[in-house]
Amino acid sequence: MKKTDLYLKPGTYIKSSTTSGEVQGISLENFVVSVLNNPTCCPKPPGSPDGMLMTALPLNLTLQTVTDFVGNNSAIQLSTLRLGIRSDSSVTTQVSSVIQATTTNSNLVIAPNGTGALIANIPDGTATGGNARGIDAVDLQMSRTLNTQVAGRDYSVIAGGQNNLVGGVASAKWSGILAGRGNSVLGNFDGIIAGDANTTNLSGSYNVIGGGLSNAVSGSAAYSGVFSGSSNIASSNHSVVSGGQSNTASTNTHATVVGGSSNTSSGQNSVSGGLSNTASGLRSVSFGESNTNSASYSFGIGYRTTGYLYGQFQAGSGFFTANSDAQQSLLTARREAILTTGGTAVLSLDGTGVTNLIIPTGTNRMWNVTIKYVAVVTTITGTATGVTVGDTKSQNIEIGFKKLGGVSSLVGGGSFSIPQEDASMGSASLIPTAGASQELALTFTAPTFAGGGSVTCRVVAKVELVEVAY
Repeated sequence: MKKTDLYLKPGTYIKSSTTSGEVQGISLENFVVSVLNNPTCCPKPPGSPDGMLMTALPLNLTLQTVTDFVGNNSAIQLSTLRLGIRSDSSVTTQVSSVIQATTTNSNLVIAPNGTGALIANIPDGTATGGNARGIDAVDLQMSRTLNTQVAGRDYSVIAGGQNNLVGGVASAKWSGILAGRGNSVLGNFDGIIAGDANTTNLSGSYNVIGGGLSNAVSGSAAYSGVFSGSSNIASSNHSVVSGGQSNTASTNTHATVVGGSSNTSSGQNSVSGGLSNTASGLRSVSFGESNTNSASYSFGIGYRTTGYLYGQFQAGSGFFTANSDAQQSLLTARREAILTTGGTAVLSLDGTGVTNLIIPTGTNRMWNVTIKYVAVVTTITGTATGVTVGDTKSQNIEIGFKKLGGVSSLVGGGSFSIPQEDASMGSASLIPTAGASQELALTFTAPTFAGGGSVTCRVVAKVELVEVAY
């Protein structure tokens, strides 16, 4: 059969001359018929669809405007591979192409096929379109300087911004970036809300950065976050920097910096805030400026103080030449012991009587010491004639104590208040001395009694220090 070009002007159509409906001898290859039901111009061919729009030319790789049957342009452009939409001239504020649902209260669905991603640029491996996106990823970011700055991991999201990256080697699944510039999410289940040049780490997960500049969740930290500020770092598990500048929550877990600048919380469950404070002790707290709390459970406030004793609360407003050379401190010493008549037990800051003794730091330090203690009998085993459970004694003691050239000693004989005591506790006492480890030793002596039994005593002493060092 000879192939013959067939040209139909608008308003004409092909009608079969056979009962079978076949058009004999005519091939419609690469020819597209435009049809519009317009009785005035040209009657609708029988059986043809209403309002059909088609290109007047064969489709190729170039987008071509779709026209109606009488040659009116539509908003749609087609090629063999793509669908385009021309701008809407009725939108005057900004050049815009519009896709609008016309049914009242209807959804607008853009549905990728299978595990395809929903993206705003065509991936081309360059900075223009970026690398391939992850499975079921959503990437609406339209500007980047590197091809890797995409939602490149599975189930990841970049909602907008510029030069943002959700990536990492087999990592960053289920992670996302909401906005901002130059942010990088590298761990699983991580998120960055906004900001500039913020980063979550590759080997951690469940981390978040709220915003700010150059903040990081680094190392192998997990469940951690930085919420604002600049140049802050959270590098241990369950650690937080709330804001500020150049703060670090690191080393041990559950560390927190509440704000300020150049603070470090490195002790487990430690907290710091202000300027240049360090909370490195277990569950230590350091607020103010240039304070250091290296001892467990210590708490420091003010300016240039040091918490070097277990459970120490220290405060100050300045210094001579070094931290802690002009400060005041508060300690709590304790001990529970089973004692026979006149037996002794040494108090310590952790209650063991062996560790965490009350030892001045450094070589040359002087203390003005006020001790307020209370002792009580909690249990009697066997016979302790004259002693009753609940018998108690309390007393205040004032002494001087110094460590000079590394050797500690009492200064003067001290001052003892009139004790408040039950009759059986008259022979009980608490005596301060300089111990073998250069500590301020607080030795409790049980009451004397007959019967050969024993008593369990609990003793607690509040120790107030005024400290000066050189």
